[in-house]
Amino acid sequence: MPTITLTDDLNRLLGPSSARRKSIDDALRSINRLSEHQMFKSVFGDGINIFSPPDQGQATCLLVAHYDGDTAHDNAGGVLLALDILRRSSEHATPMAALFTDMEEVFQQGAAAFLRNLRAHGDDRIAAFCPVVCIDGIGGGDSMLLRTHDRAFSYSGTYLRMDADVFREAGHPTFTAFTGLDCIKDGHGSVAAQAIAIETNAFDIYRWMEGAGEILATVLPLASSLPDSWIMYQQNHEETAKAAS
Repeated sequence: MPTITLTDDLNRLLGPSSARRKSIDDALRSINRLSEHQMFKSVFGDGINIFSPPDQGQATCLLVAHYDGDTAHDNAGGVLLALDILRRSSEHATPMAALFTDMEEVFQQGAAAFLRNLRAHGDDRIAAFCPVVCIDGIGGGDSMLLRTHDRAFSYSGTYLRMDADVFREAGHPTFTAFTGLDCIKDGHGSVAAQAIAIETNAFDIYRWMEGAGEILATVLPLASSLPDSWIMYQQNHEETAKAAS
């Protein structure tokens, strides 16, 4: 079972911004990872990104999860999964970095500020072509998808920008990891209907932690060579119910 206590950590990550940052800091400290708070200003207000650099040298992969959403699906679950992958990457001695962005919901201000900060300070811990994996939308559904992020996603004809778009436009090989694909794969349902369906099963996040965390921690360093679209982890509801009984 994951070391993360799901209910408690979800509650903290859905609380005030200061509580969310403390929860991330505590989790990073528990796995002996550094936690750098990077403050930034934008026309929409001030924000704080949390960056956990590789233990040494350059990162082979940068995990990105925004912590400013309002639901388990968007994106407290993504933060939890990123922390779990980071913990496992440490066990595998993989030089992985993680960025927990603020103000993703406001035109991706946190991701843009992070890239500006890298350029301004000549920070080489994240190379210009370091693969970036954005985890955003970890909820219900029967599949987890890791795919190249070569264009903005379209849900029922509506284009939604994400942190991934900011890194893609800056030239990084960029991937997105998300679940809850049932409506999207079938091409049915509005954005609102999909969100309701996913939130109903928000605590399915728990079942992704062991399988997906372990797989992604070992595979993501090879991200730049992955095929265009790849189902990373599949598990249907019947198997989940059977395992839980």
